[in-house]
Amino acid sequence: NRTTISTDYTAKTESIFVTNGGNFSFNKVDVGFGIGWVTVSSIGSNVYFEFEENLTGVIRTMQVEIQNTLTLQEITITLIQLPTSVTADNGIITADTNLITADNG
Repeated sequence: NRTTISTDYTAKTESIFVTNGGNFSFNKVDVGFGIGWVTVSSIGSNVYFEFEENLTGVIRTMQVEIQNTLTLQEITITLIQLPTSVTADNGIITADTNLITADNG
């Protein structure tokens, strides 16, 4: 029933249970943010999505097509990972070197 996984910026593993699963193939689909930031694996009917930490500053998404290799049934899971929040050191926020700079003034 869970076809969308939304998570924060931290590195973590999320999982889903696929009914009648056990023999899967995975196809990661790039929707503009790459596919290297998630590793997909399975044990039995559980499919695991291992997220890398998102320090990009943008929300990133991708899709994973999961196919049961015995029945050829397929489901698509959408993965959404939020970016880290902006932090400030010593009251100064600097983003993208020259793009945005703010200080106490």
